[in-house]
Amino acid sequence: MMNKILKKTFYFFSVIMIITAFLFSWRWVTKGFRISKIAGDLPFKNLNLGEEKIDPKILNQKYKYFGRGCQAFVFVSLDDQYVIKFIALQKYNEPFRRRLLKSFNLCKKYRSERTFNRSRNFYNAFESYKIAYKELKNETAVVHMHFNKNNLNQKITLIDNLGFSHSIDLNSSLFIIQKKARPLKSTLLGLLEKKDYLAIDKVIEDYLLESYGVLSKGILNKDSSVKNSGYINGKFIEFDLGRFQKVDLSNFAKHYSLYTRNFRKFLVLNAPHLLEVFDARFKKHVEDFNLGLKKQSQ
Repeated sequence: MMNKILKKTFYFFSVIMIITAFLFSWRWVTKGFRISKIAGDLPFKNLNLGEEKIDPKILNQKYKYFGRGCQAFVFVSLDDQYVIKFIALQKYNEPFRRRLLKSFNLCKKYRSERTFNRSRNFYNAFESYKIAYKELKNETAVVHMHFNKNNLNQKITLIDNLGFSHSIDLNSSLFIIQKKARPLKSTLLGLLEKKDYLAIDKVIEDYLLESYGVLSKGILNKDSSVKNSGYINGKFIEFDLGRFQKVDLSNFAKHYSLYTRNFRKFLVLNAPHLLEVFDARFKKHVEDFNLGLKKQSQ
């Protein structure tokens, strides 16, 4: 009798382990992507972005899976010219397991707090996207953003990580379209391997000038780094849009240090001999900004 119970228990846990392993394997193979994560009921309405019309040629082609970030799934066009970033709706929609808790009084406070946090996180991200769309199109290579429930009347074909095609209604999604950039990190690592310090010197100058220019507009990117920047036809751009915010420039040096800290950390780890160049230019930019303020006040 005991042996039968042990066998049944063993079989039960074996089945559970097999199912769990399958689910984790499937998630790994698909990179966690499902259509339901980017299309469906939109969690927020009437976001008032003031969207412009988009060139239909951009959407009249297929897009293949490229990667994912904290806030979006990214697909690249087959002509390799554009990326479309679909906001991960499941990150902001209340999950089914939490909706089940609404019947229990003890869980109402927890559910309310989590819903508030999701809403706050979304609107913080949206404000950053709006800054990029309204004030930094050239600096971020933004082509279009869709955050309004309107009559877009456009479908697009996406190719997932396994090669399967999916057609979705873009009016049921929140998305951002940007021109595709060549990542800065791989560019820098390649230049360091070749010891092309003249080219690296230009990259440092491009990065600091771009950061200086954006910050001079009263805008800080708290997540600026070599991982979130790149080049398009020789022009430096920042392609991660989730951490822009308006700041008071009365303490320019502090904000400039925060803006460029991740790039500096990269140099500390990979090219410490270039820190002197970086720091000298950083200091010069701060002096130039303060001198400009002094002239304006005179």
